[in-house]
Amino acid sequence: MYKNRKMTFGLAAAAALTLGLSTQANAYVFNVAEEGGWTGSDNGNDSFSGTPTDNIAGADGTTGTNTTAEWFTNSDPKSNLIIDFFSSNIDVPDGGSASALAARISQNNVVIFEAESDPAENFPYTHTLDFSALFRITDADGAPGTVYFEDTPTGTVTHVETLNAGGCANGGGLGASLNLAGSTCDDLFAFTLNLAPPVPFFVDGQKYTFGFDIVPGPGIFIDPNTGIIYVPEEDGNFVDVFVTISTVPAPATLALLGIGLAGLGLAGRRKLRA
Repeated sequence: MYKNRKMTFGLAAAAALTLGLSTQANAYVFNVAEEGGWTGSDNGNDSFSGTPTDNIAGADGTTGTNTTAEWFTNSDPKSNLIIDFFSSNIDVPDGGSASALAARISQNNVVIFEAESDPAENFPYTHTLDFSALFRITDADGAPGTVYFEDTPTGTVTHVETLNAGGCANGGGLGASLNLAGSTCDDLFAFTLNLAPPVPFFVDGQKYTFGFDIVPGPGIFIDPNTGIIYVPEEDGNFVDVFVTISTVPAPATLALLGIGLAGLGLAGRRKLRA
């Protein structure tokens, strides 16, 4: 009896150990790269500058043309929105997931008074900026040049510059009612991203999925119901977009895990009866 119990536990433990080793042995490294920038605005008071980083070799250059959008020519410094894209390697463990920074939208939120508007603008100052990009997931150290997902996303950022005259801190000014981030006259913006639905892909028989998460920087408030992003005045603010790649366990692996756990449970029950 003792030998049988020991053998049952040994087989179950071996199965569990094999599963444990497999989660460490097959890590795969992907490269996630995105490049692009602003392509225009619906307000003639906006100006553009900055050259996007070339993150993807051989890209055709038809994506966004500028990284910085700014407004109000009489203010110094100017309020602006900066869009940056990144290239990162993601080391995804078998049975797990990993994330990397794909994009960042930053705002230098400068106090703006109505007299600084040139040409004259009504407040709140609302404008919609367009951007475009190229996004790819490829091998980082496996098969060079293999592309697992590619898309040319487009999107918009609708930004509201609140009026800072009129004593926002005392309940005046058009920005006072927007004070959700804890500052006196928060600006706010929201963005849309038109990206093809993420499609699972396979590497050496292993299935992977991916998705995106929006992570606000310190002091940023995102309304969970509307998605509107509130940013404190007189501060540098940013919102990050992360991409996460995850492995999907194969059915056979799940079955083996169940057998291993069942074996461990059986061995435990027999030991209690002894």
